[in-house]
Amino acid sequence: MCAIRKPASCAGLGNGQFREPFAPDFAGYGSDCTEGNAWQYSWYVPQDVAGLISAFGGDARFTAKLDQIFDAKVDPARFEDVEDITGLIGWYAHGNEPGHLIAYLCDYAGRPWKTQQRLKQIMDTQYAPRPDGLSGNDDLGPRPGTSSPRWAFTQWRRPATSTRSAVHSCRGRPFT
Repeated sequence: MCAIRKPASCAGLGNGQFREPFAPDFAGYGSDCTEGNAWQYSWYVPQDVAGLISAFGGDARFTAKLDQIFDAKVDPARFEDVEDITGLIGWYAHGNEPGHLIAYLCDYAGRPWKTQQRLKQIMDTQYAPRPDGLSGNDDLGPRPGTSSPRWAFTQWRRPATSTRSAVHSCRGRPFT
């Protein structure tokens, strides 16, 4: 089974090697990852979700690892110097685009009810009708990865991820 891995977005040492020991939870300026950590970036493979599921050892292991992300006990103070890691639910960081796909991945692994449970959790905790009602990064206008469009796609129950060869439409969360 694949563990949380060193994402391609993390810096290498310039000789094909990575810093050891590898700490998947470490993020911040001067680290290997700046706007997230391996818990956020390891899932960002929208072009080959089936390959990612396979690398984790199949549907059951994949969704168990996704559950670990949301169920982890993480102190938000550990990221107080990393402005892009906000809106935490465990290791899931709703305040930055690379994590927005994570909640939908259970659908790809044949567990749409888990996607719906996580989307309800996100909608209930990350959005509110007040000035600070959106966590983190909503500065890219209509780009589908940002918070307010993601809210709309989730409400419409048709969020999609796409590759050059296919579009997968996930079953989102109903309005109720």
